[in-house]
Amino acid sequence: MTLRLTCRAALENCRWLLLVAVVALLSACASPAMPSIPGGAASLFLDGKFRAPDLRPDPSAVFQLSASMQRYLDDEMVPVVKRRGIRQGLIDALYSGDHLRLEYDAAYTRNAKEAYAARSGNCLSLVIMTAAFARALGLDITFNRVSIDEQWRLSGNLMMAAGHVNLSLGRRRLGDRLTYDINNVVTIDFLPPAEIERQRSEPITEATIVGMYMNNRAAESLAEDRIDEAYWFAREAIVQAPAEVAGYNTLAVVYMRRGQEQAAERVLRLALQRNADNTRLLGNLVQLLEQQGREAERRPLAQRLQALEPVTPYRDFHLGQAALREGRYGQALTLFTQELARAPEQPDAHFGLARAYLALGQVNEARRHLQFARELSTSRGEAALYAAKLGRLPVQ
Repeated sequence: MTLRLTCRAALENCRWLLLVAVVALLSACASPAMPSIPGGAASLFLDGKFRAPDLRPDPSAVFQLSASMQRYLDDEMVPVVKRRGIRQGLIDALYSGDHLRLEYDAAYTRNAKEAYAARSGNCLSLVIMTAAFARALGLDITFNRVSIDEQWRLSGNLMMAAGHVNLSLGRRRLGDRLTYDINNVVTIDFLPPAEIERQRSEPITEATIVGMYMNNRAAESLAEDRIDEAYWFAREAIVQAPAEVAGYNTLAVVYMRRGQEQAAERVLRLALQRNADNTRLLGNLVQLLEQQGREAERRPLAQRLQALEPVTPYRDFHLGQAALREGRYGQALTLFTQELARAPEQPDAHFGLARAYLALGQVNEARRHLQFARELSTSRGEAALYAAKLGRLPVQ
């Protein structure tokens, strides 16, 4: 069983790269108070079915500066800001090789303090940490959701779709007035400027960013089978960003994992009332109905899903894995190649090709695809794993 999650953690091709683009307009987003949960959503929670956490997810901690961050700001960042200007100084102090030099790592979604301590984070983590420093310097901040083709990653039996966010910085606040020039706003992003220009973006609230953070943490907990922990993060994702369907989808997956199928169905159907064509919600509901043998209800939903998504993510990858297990190595090559034609930066498919080529005795081709898998890895641990496998290949 493969369940679908939305994980706004990372973009496959934003590895190790920070670029700055100038945009023409800044739409300021005020951070609202705790949003109310829309009608019926509060009744979706099943707190009594999950072990209470030692520490509840704390939205106020997401952007907090640690004492070491404050010292870095005072001792290292401020002198750079004085030399380079406030925005360029912030960027240099965080991302240049002469200073902090943060790196991209999609293994775990960190809050501001954790990203600083680890000197790394995924796109969302680095946006959060950069925003925390920018706010401390008095800069005006706008968070943006960027429309991109979803990139899927496989984690156990979970498929995670990665979206993308970035951060725009205006000029410094002077008292209660904003003194920024709409033609001189800097956006920090991990996509090349040419690709940013091709994509549509929309401003989102800080509460939405916090909801994305909570949803990521829920998805990551699920991937490691920490179901109780995942519940409290998914719950908080809905509380923080009740208009975002991703939190509802993750909560439904939590319920499916805990055997609360009626609750899972109720969550999925409520979310589908808001977004009837969401393929992640539809896919999980179709799977739930199939498990319960409710074919008459499943069939029309499956037909709509097929129309919306003729080829499901990882379809050929899973077929390729089956071909490998059954010793059909030539067919596995074809299937993994087809998967890469749709998602060329998928390290899992390159690793599958490497295994198939190695089984066929084509060591050089196996080495080439293992190298691709290592280069496309979005975490240090994954890259190290592929590097170790490369080291064990026979020399030809």
